Amino acid sequence: MIRIGALCTQPRALGRLRDAEATPDLRAVANTHWLPEVRRIANASLEAMEVPPNMPTQALESSKRTIFYSGSGHADYVDTYVLDEVAPCAQRLWQWQSTEFGFSKGPHTPDSYTVTARIKEPPGLLTGINRGEFGGGLVWHPDAGSSVDLFKDLGVSGVEPDDNGAVFISGLNHMGFNFGIAGALDRTAGAHWNLREIAHLPGEATNMDSIGPGIFAAWSGPRVVIFDDQRILGLATCKDTVRADIH
Repeated sequence: MIRIGALCTQPRALGRLRDAEATPDLRAVANTHWLPEVRRIANASLEAMEVPPNMPTQALESSKRTIFYSGSGHADYVDTYVLDEVAPCAQRLWQWQSTEFGFSKGPHTPDSYTVTARIKEPPGLLTGINRGEFGGGLVWHPDAGSSVDLFKDLGVSGVEPDDNGAVFISGLNHMGFNFGIAGALDRTAGAHWNLREIAHLPGEATNMDSIGPGIFAAWSGPRVVIFDDQRILGLATCKDTVRADIH
């Protein structure tokens, strides 16, 4: 999966290069991407196609706070100004389509470092641990048999069961580096687990909840990201904003 910073960098580069062959792809991103900042940069790149190559395009200039990250054998430039400032949701109530929901820690949070989810088939308990920059992980405790470390190092801030197994959120926000991941655990033959990434989030997610059958909300900074076990569906709307639009 591509990081949010890279998702903005790619359409920006295409616009600065005046790559006309990329116009259909840029238009699709501008019309359909779930993150407003990505749509805005794609639109700016489409507008840049209409001006001479040597004309400055301020909307496509790189941030002055672009930082370099190298880890896990990969290197990436992450634009720390990609995301807009978003006001906190004062009422802590959100809406996704016809569903209204609030923020809840949930009954399955034993302490501030641990989250759990009870799985029916195979029967057992998933335990996520998050100790910030000191790491964490996800552990499977079957009702019969020995515990298994599914992954280590990154903290897990939320885990919920779904029809195929479970979904979880992971990430880190430390010393200027901020990223989040939504992931899935699929059951396989022999009661094993297949771990896969669903998508990158705008930043570290600190909580998640189920808001409907197979639909989940992840709180990533001031944004609430809605996703299923395959992809991100969109952003929930703060009820404060909905009321303001009505009045």
